[in-house]
Amino acid sequence: MLFRSYQCSAQPAYVGYTYDCGTGKYVANDGYFLFGNGGFYQTITWVDSATGVSSLGNWSGSGNVGGWDLKAIQVNPTTKAWEGAYVYMGSNATWSGSTCTGAAGTLYGASVHASCLPESEVGATGMTYKMDGGIAWVLDNQNLRWHPCLHIYADPAAPPDGWVWNGSSWVEAPSPKP
Repeated sequence: MLFRSYQCSAQPAYVGYTYDCGTGKYVANDGYFLFGNGGFYQTITWVDSATGVSSLGNWSGSGNVGGWDLKAIQVNPTTKAWEGAYVYMGSNATWSGSTCTGAAGTLYGASVHASCLPESEVGATGMTYKMDGGIAWVLDNQNLRWHPCLHIYADPAAPPDGWVWNGSSWVEAPSPKP
């Protein structure tokens, strides 16, 4: 009881949080949120470079206990609280200022960049992407279309030999007439 009364009567100046005497818990101050690792993070608007979409949240950074490293975190825009949304990026992203830049790669013959957003948000952009390792990899060339027979992304303007794009799917090109 002595500790609690000390906390309530003469609280130290915590950065980002305070002790709520009514609940007996530490709570986030305005502009901060409590993440799953027990840390309080400043809420910022950050940009996913692969999609250009802005999101509220932050980057968990490295050196966190319990596997909470290198996560792009999202908070609920209404409640300003973390409700479980994050993407583990590992070595597939860098964070600079308020931008999360996904690594470049190649999937199925297409140049891609990793998105720091959850799949549902990447899907909502209407952009073409492929999930791999829990990360949405966004195609750099949004004109490419998945070719289910060749298992590659191909450009309708320069179709693979023997194929044409009919506006909605790949079809075999008609054989030339003798």
